[in-house]
Amino acid sequence: HELSIKLHSSQQRVNSLKNSAVLKVFVQDVNDNPPLFKFRQSNKRFPMRNNSYYGIVNYDSSIGTNVIKVEAYDEDSSTFGLIKYKLVDEKSEVASRSEDLPSSYFIITETGMIRTRKPMYKIIKKQFSFKVEAADNYGRDNGFIHKTYARIVINILSDYNRLTLAISDITPGDVAKHKNKLEEILSDKSSENMVQIEKFSYRKAMLSNGTIIELKDSTDVWFYVINPKTEAILLRNETQMMSSQIITIISRLLHSQVEGIFGPLEVENEILHLEISNTQNDTQKRLDYSFISVVAVISLIIIIGITYLLIWWNR
Repeated sequence: HELSIKLHSSQQRVNSLKNSAVLKVFVQDVNDNPPLFKFRQSNKRFPMRNNSYYGIVNYDSSIGTNVIKVEAYDEDSSTFGLIKYKLVDEKSEVASRSEDLPSSYFIITETGMIRTRKPMYKIIKKQFSFKVEAADNYGRDNGFIHKTYARIVINILSDYNRLTLAISDITPGDVAKHKNKLEEILSDKSSENMVQIEKFSYRKAMLSNGTIIELKDSTDVWFYVINPKTEAILLRNETQMMSSQIITIISRLLHSQVEGIFGPLEVENEILHLEISNTQNDTQKRLDYSFISVVAVISLIIIIGITYLLIWWNR
């Protein structure tokens, strides 16, 4: 702040060149505001979403895969407003075991991005739960700091959890504009479960000969269903979706034809490919054994013929 000061006197004459000055006032901030996390918009049906972050990671994800980004802010200025993140395990987890803690599978960057620290394909448990700490003043211990915590729940996702909503005559980009509304509709028609959309992609369809093709004017909405009590992802056959009502409501919302809810084609294709490969291997083995048998019989006939000729010649 700058203040202009001017001197006036009724008793003496004041030098006009020296009767004014500018006073500069520097206001130093104090660290009086705690960090606050930014969560998704308030959800009355699933209140636990209002103070938690939910992420997914594929079972075959490599080390360093981005999982979920958290964000906290501080209304203090200067270094007081700088945030430092840290992963923290629940007290019950720390007390019960000294290693293999949930947070040991992940790291968090300075920007709040949580990434995998270990491979996931060998892990038996399918869910991780821990906290992220946000400390202002960049976590420095040379002064007073505030710390705030948020819950992190990360589920391991596979194709046996995934569902796809098939929609014709509309592109993935146009469907994605309605993401929040689609999640709301799917959750409302999923027997009190919580639905989260994973991605939007071109519609995939299987021809009669087993070939999978992409329809670039249609969309697959990939989603999964979470049990709000356990916060765990349900298997596809455990979900109870009101398909007919979903098709009607979303068709009206998007003004497009909704074909239905299906499992990913990749799972069926992999199984089909495996069966074909096994059949081919069995056939090949039978051919190899047949060839060996024929060669053995021919060899035996030749040996018998040579023996007969030798005996006849000696006579």
